Parts: sequence; structure tokens; C-alpha cells
Amino acid sequence: MSWLGPKTYTDLPEIHRSHSVFLNLSNTASLDKVILEAVFSGIPVVTCNQSGKEIAGVFKTTLDVSQITETIQEAEHAGVSIADIQKAIDDHGIERLIKKIVELLQNVK
Repeated sequence: MSWLGPKTYTDLPEIHRSHSVFLNLSNTASLDKVILEAVFSGIPVVTCNQSGKEIAGVFKTTLDVSQITETIQEAEHAGVSIADIQKAIDDHGIERLIKKIVELLQNVK
């Protein structure tokens, strides 16, 4: 693991694709944008984030150090399909976000 420092958004797909797996150990309740970025870049994701379980290659409620190697290998084997990427786009892309915002605004009185 190495620290790359600040990178621009346009650098991210190449950085993601230069790795075999994206590991996200956050267990927050909100979907981390970096999970989507990794999936959109076509690399498998391992996450403990409940909100990312439907789009991650491998979801674990907890993951301790002794399980990391095995879990990374599981994700590498699973890979990311075009269908996985399309589902992430359909469920979390800008078109859906705009639709949700419009629906929310229409219900404001």
C-alpha cells in the first residue's frame, strides 16, 4: 500500500484499473462514492459498507486482518461484469439522481 497524495477526478479510473481489487472497510450507512468509482472502473470491490453490498463483488459485515487475503482472492475471482457496471450506473447514475430530486421537489408543499 502506498499513499498517492492528491489526485484529480480524471486520474481516478486509471489509478483504479492499475489495481486488482478495491478494498473498502468502512461500515458507514451511506454509500461511499469511491465504491461506485471502483465499479465504474471495472475492478472488483470488497466492502463492509452495508449500502454498497448490492454492487460490491464481495460484501462482509466485518472483516478482520486474518480474512483479508482470502477475501481479496475471492473478489479477484469474482471480477466485475458489464452487467455489474450497468446496474451501478442504473441505480446510482446521474439520471436516477435527477429523477429522485425532481420527485422530491414535486412533493414539497
